[in-house]
Amino acid sequence: MNRILFALFMIVSCVVPPKISSPDIPSHRIYEKSDWKKLSLKEKIAQMIMVRVRGDYYHSEHWYRTSLKKWLSEDGVGGVIIFGGNIHGSYNNIHQFQKWARYPLLVAADYERGMGQRMNGATLFPIN
Repeated sequence: MNRILFALFMIVSCVVPPKISSPDIPSHRIYEKSDWKKLSLKEKIAQMIMVRVRGDYYHSEHWYRTSLKKWLSEDGVGGVIIFGGNIHGSYNNIHQFQKWARYPLLVAADYERGMGQRMNGATLFPIN
């Protein structure tokens, strides 16, 4: 039995994963591991920057929304970190930010005690 499981594990681990494809990600936005070599120094630095955002909806005239759009689309900032807000605003904002971004964003959040730490109505875990 152990030999069969080991053989199955070895076969599965040797299979090459298929190329990522998703209806949400246009094919021109799927990147290979070596694509970072093509970036300029400024773009590489921008990819290491994460900007703080709230999980609230930003209306089209909001000054921070305008700044975010510039940072993501023109400057190529690499990620966002969410503080506060609500789940619906966060979800919609992330989708909008990904559309603006030059490269797929790294999205993080300050939720080490659960989403209830920053969002109303969500689970809050006890402190360590």
